[in-house]
Amino acid sequence: MSRPVSIGLAALLTGLAGAALAEDHPPLLPTRDVAVTYNVTARQANAPHEAHLFYSAATQKIRMEAGRQGYAIFDQAAHRLTMVMPQQQMYMVSPISPSMSPGVLLNDRMHFVRKGTDTVAGQPCTNWDVSGDRGSGTACVTDDGVLLRVDGRDHDGNSGGLLATAVTYAAQPASLFEPPADFHKMDMPAAMAPQAPK
Repeated sequence: MSRPVSIGLAALLTGLAGAALAEDHPPLLPTRDVAVTYNVTARQANAPHEAHLFYSAATQKIRMEAGRQGYAIFDQAAHRLTMVMPQQQMYMVSPISPSMSPGVLLNDRMHFVRKGTDTVAGQPCTNWDVSGDRGSGTACVTDDGVLLRVDGRDHDGNSGGLLATAVTYAAQPASLFEPPADFHKMDMPAAMAPQAPK
């Protein structure tokens, strides 16, 4: 069983993390509820062209959708990842290392260099060069923590990126961040569980 493309994309971009603690960095999570639509760039032939991110500030939960295989729910407070596969009416839950939090695509173990400002999807943002032990990239983040653009490449030559095309600030319903009650829970194979950057 293949894991959802959304998880692969998150793992690729999270792989930029390094060991240095940045003194100056963008907000790593949004400060209010938001929904973002992204264009996706990736080398993989089966990679989706669009992704959707939903964030609940009250619960610090993130839902990421990309492609038709399913979606991922990151529970930052509980350090838990839930992968939901609607076609199979099932979901899998796995712990994630606290070192992957806060943030899913950005975290405070990365090294950031501020590089001016830009506007993406009608929203002003600050450009950052991002680097770590496993790769490097660029990101543009709003003052309230919404990631509008990211492009990254790891040391294995894998690359990927997100470009926001729509940003909507609105309360996100709690049901977005829980698997449907009638779905069957399965144990996640160890090989599919996300690993903290080394």
